[in-house]
Amino acid sequence: RWKGMSPEQLEEIRKQQEDQLKEKERLDAEEAERNKEWERQSLSNARAGLLLEREQERLRRSLQKMAVDDNMRMAEEQKAHQEFLDKEVYTNEPTAAYFMQF
Repeated sequence: RWKGMSPEQLEEIRKQQEDQLKEKERLDAEEAERNKEWERQSLSNARAGLLLEREQERLRRSLQKMAVDDNMRMAEEQKAHQEFLDKEVYTNEPTAAYFMQF
């Protein structure tokens, strides 16, 4: 007649269950560690991206300021050149004698 499992068989099952529980805890701990590392890496990447965006914005503003300064300088040079032409070069107005040649 069958009376169930022997004490050795029950002990073996309990040991296997305990081993499975320890293995599951180990795997859960590894997964939690991977998740923490992933989160840390993600935050690090986000921080680096933000710093890069700030640096690009500073560079863009610097280039814009340089372009504005160059345009102002060229406008002043052009104005000075035009004043020179008006005051020094274009001062000899044609006289009636000039037109009589034709």
